[in-house]
Amino acid sequence: MRQTWSKALTNPYFVIGSVMIALLLILMAWGMAGPPHDPNFIDMSQSSQPPGPQHWFGTDTLGRDVFSRVLAAAKNAFGTGLLSTVISLFLGCLLGLISGFSRPAADALLTRMMDVMRCIPNLLFAMMLIALFGAGFFNTVAAICFINIPNFYRITRGSVLQIKSREYVTWARLAGIPFWRTVLTHILPNILSPIIVMTSMTMAQAVLTETSLSYLGLGIQPPDPSWGQMLADAQRNILTAPWEALSVGVCISLLVLGFNLLGDGLRDILDVRNV
Repeated sequence: MRQTWSKALTNPYFVIGSVMIALLLILMAWGMAGPPHDPNFIDMSQSSQPPGPQHWFGTDTLGRDVFSRVLAAAKNAFGTGLLSTVISLFLGCLLGLISGFSRPAADALLTRMMDVMRCIPNLLFAMMLIALFGAGFFNTVAAICFINIPNFYRITRGSVLQIKSREYVTWARLAGIPFWRTVLTHILPNILSPIIVMTSMTMAQAVLTETSLSYLGLGIQPPDPSWGQMLADAQRNILTAPWEALSVGVCISLLVLGFNLLGDGLRDILDVRNV
């Protein structure tokens, strides 16, 4: 454990990514505790004001404080990304374990289903699901979760197929050890590293998908603020009032870059070849 922490603290990708995510988490906590202004308060007398002491990131066309809206939208971005990633992680790993230990026919059926899901572009697949079930926070989470399940399934199934033929797993099964105990003590510890890396990468992808859906009007619905919806609103005045689009764009870039750097760092730290 001490060696792992030493590698983590000396890995630039891990350190920079962690700092970026930590800063955005602080902003999210600030938004949940109470932003400087009401993010939905409309004051047309303050319409399209540039950044200043009263409004740090300026105001939008309706006079709403952009900084407060960025803070409030961070909660939705992190919430959507985290919830969808956790659910897809659980379902994908569960299906991967079942497939890896199933008979060839069941394994082939599950694998073909996941291949079909992976053939459709993520955003298009999410748009199809939203069109069927409607927009909103929980439907957005469900759509993002659904498109990320194959990623965890593929990693888990591949790792299980490699590990289940090893001697210690074979001896555990011959000794009559229950299946669930074999999974917890022999399988999951050996596939934990790639799953952790995939979780970090999936968080970045989930936030991008939520932002894209909200930009198209299919994600989180007003009056709840969303970075994607804020970008769509700011696009109309990008030349005369660029501060709204700039602030939202920087936050999205930092979050996605932070999780990708964190994933790269975790991959290097957990790689057994670097031990």
